[in-house]
Amino acid sequence: CRNSIYIASNLKTKRYSLHAGFYIDPTLEMLGKAWNGDIKNTSGNLDIFLESLNKLLTFAKSLGVELYIENNVVVEKNYRNGNCLLMATSMSEMKSIKEETGVKLLVDVGHLVVSAKTLGLNEELELKLASRYGDAYHISDNNRLADQNKAIISDSLVLNGVSKEADFYTLEIYEEIELIRSSYDYLN
Repeated sequence: CRNSIYIASNLKTKRYSLHAGFYIDPTLEMLGKAWNGDIKNTSGNLDIFLESLNKLLTFAKSLGVELYIENNVVVEKNYRNGNCLLMATSMSEMKSIKEETGVKLLVDVGHLVVSAKTLGLNEELELKLASRYGDAYHISDNNRLADQNKAIISDSLVLNGVSKEADFYTLEIYEEIELIRSSYDYLN
């Protein structure tokens, strides 16, 4: 991450974002797939993540780069026996990380609503907290079972999770240009 932050600084980019960490130490082959085997949540991994994040924040600040943490998305196949393998899948976790470190929050509202469904959390409350504590947003919609990066429609609930006072917004939609344009119009 330090090299990427350094490159961002050299490119005169004022912002750099990264996903929050894991409660396990996954191999590259595990990413994006169902995770099998014996899995145990460890608070030690959170401590390591927060310590590393504080070091990255100091480094980024020294280069004039603002650091953002993006929430992870947890789907059913990676949530077992009440154990979430990913950090920062709820707004309460995101808020705690922000309060402990001062990092800015990049809230992917598509990730947030899938995680809320998987974890049995109240989607409306999660979106309300996102609009209150988020500093920037990735915006897309989905079926609440997977992060599909679908277009926004007029009554998309995910828009309730977006603050009009954000540092920036990104439409993270992988559909036809007409749907991206109409999604953009709903934001205005």
